Amino acid sequence: SPGYTAFGRVYSGYPTVVAIANDMAEGYLAKKNKDQAVTFNSIDTVSQLAPTTADLRAVSDAIHDAAAARFSVVMFSKTSCPYCKEAKRTLKDIGAEVHVVELDLLPPGTASQFQDTLDAYTGRRTVPNILLNGKSIGGGDEVEALHDAGKLVPLVQATGAMVKQKVILEVHNPKYFSIRNHPVVVFTKSYDPYSKEVLAVLGIVGASPVVIELDTHPNGDAILFYLIQITGRKTTPNVFVGGKTIGGSDDTKQLHATGELTLLLQRAGAL
Repeated sequence: SPGYTAFGRVYSGYPTVVAIANDMAEGYLAKKNKDQAVTFNSIDTVSQLAPTTADLRAVSDAIHDAAAARFSVVMFSKTSCPYCKEAKRTLKDIGAEVHVVELDLLPPGTASQFQDTLDAYTGRRTVPNILLNGKSIGGGDEVEALHDAGKLVPLVQATGAMVKQKVILEVHNPKYFSIRNHPVVVFTKSYDPYSKEVLAVLGIVGASPVVIELDTHPNGDAILFYLIQITGRKTTPNVFVGGKTIGGSDDTKQLHATGELTLLLQRAGAL
């Protein structure tokens, strides 16, 4: 069998392509993945042009890497741009995590290449150019209009870009949930037996934790992403007492066995 030739530059679905590539001989799709081949007669439009020179490819790659920032609003900006500053203030006010690329801080001549490439990819050359999930929602005027119409927060919230500020870091605003605004918070998964064990232990000592089930929460993936960054723990449960993680099920049970758990909960105001 001649196999199925795969060619071109991939701009989305990269992990899937890597998984496929790992199972195929050079230049061919694996037989088990042949249903993913695209026949020539089905390609009737060009959705995106690929740069042909090394410097433009580097710019293109940098743009796509920035646009792929997880659970963040992505903004291409300039430090001297007043519209960029206003958009940053608006996004900060709503509690969005923003990944900013300042074009005027790039090497000389690179900013114009970025803007030309952004124009080709998003239809917008000027800054700020603000992206959600890799797609431009416009610039400063568009963001302000969305905010005034009450549409900006739902759009940003749906991407998980408000999780870090509102769930993980928020301290002073009681209208937002935060691990720092509650004495005991437990991040669990609904099907996880260890999560059930830790909740049982907390129940025995009389604590009433706030429980967030990552597998049922609309921003569960984003919450887990930032929990891993902050605590290094990838698993559930992740138990916070007084705004700090004490570990998982085994750690909590060990603290309970020594009597330290009750002391920690009392100091946090949970008992």
